[in-house]
Amino acid sequence: MTDVLSSEGVRFIKESSKTKKPFFLFMSYNAPHTVLAAKEEDMAEYPELMGKRRIYAGMVHALDRGIKSLVDALKAADQYDNTLIVFLSDNGGRTDQGASNFPLRGVKGDTYEGGYRTPMFFHWPGVVKAGLRYDHPVTALDFYPTLAGLANAKIPTEKQLDGKDIWEAVLAGKSARQGELIYTIRHQSNATDIGARKDQWKICRKNGKWHLFNLEDDIGETNDLSTKHPERLIFS
Repeated sequence: MTDVLSSEGVRFIKESSKTKKPFFLFMSYNAPHTVLAAKEEDMAEYPELMGKRRIYAGMVHALDRGIKSLVDALKAADQYDNTLIVFLSDNGGRTDQGASNFPLRGVKGDTYEGGYRTPMFFHWPGVVKAGLRYDHPVTALDFYPTLAGLANAKIPTEKQLDGKDIWEAVLAGKSARQGELIYTIRHQSNATDIGARKDQWKICRKNGKWHLFNLEDDIGETNDLSTKHPERLIFS
């Protein structure tokens, strides 16, 4: 399926590039994800791995190959330098199915960082500075207002958005949410887990108990600072 999606993406880029009009491609790969399945030749690239981890690696290998085909299609259509590429995952991985969230704590579905924090990059030659590390929190909710702004599209004034246009902040390497709160919620069968971040501080409720972490110093959320800074358990 990964190869099928990649082929369709290449077809779309080729056809859209001929129109000389702006185009948007949302490539929602379903790998790596359960059910685990990979080509033998892709898994053969990782002989040192075993079991689910090897299948998972094979799925990521197919993903990498597919993304390269999309990039090659953009280059062939002379659109590579004129295209913003955004890459990210939707949530953390299932460690019982071959994934690893190291050095983050938690698994898919957690409100610890390992449950929802993912890698992301923006790529746009000549616009986004190469090698820039943007070490500030953003959310997928920001894509709508950000991409709408880049397209000079008007967002209806009556819409209430949790996301915001982060483009200028990203280019400047500054936080788009200095002093602002972002959060995630996960409903369990008998409780509701919460993770909320303001700048470097993160509060997390698990099994009804609140914890506090400084993510700049403790990305693995191993040092609970709730007794040392009880005032930070209430974000004003």
